[in-house]
Amino acid sequence: MGHVGEALIFTFVIGPLTLINPEQLDTLFAQRLIHSYYFFCASVGCLSLLVALNRMLMVYKPLLYSRAFTHSRTIAYTCICWICGLLFVIPNLISKFGRSLQVNPTQQ
Repeated sequence: MGHVGEALIFTFVIGPLTLINPEQLDTLFAQRLIHSYYFFCASVGCLSLLVALNRMLMVYKPLLYSRAFTHSRTIAYTCICWICGLLFVIPNLISKFGRSLQVNPTQQ
């Protein structure tokens, strides 16, 4: 799911926008799309780490694997990965949102 979101946002929005009109990347809408791209990238990175840990435990510690990766724990680990992706984006999102609400004195 994360790879699909990441690929769709980059392929259909960020990539063409960069090629056609790079100045449009400064708009609020484009910034929100870039933040969602960062969210998917962070979530995919965390999920990839989880899969690597899953495979390592399966091969090297099979007795520990059956306790560490039960169905309910796997769902919890996945939710934690998505939350980590969201926590990665929130500080940048708040700083950009606060800056976009400021009034530019030259426009008055």
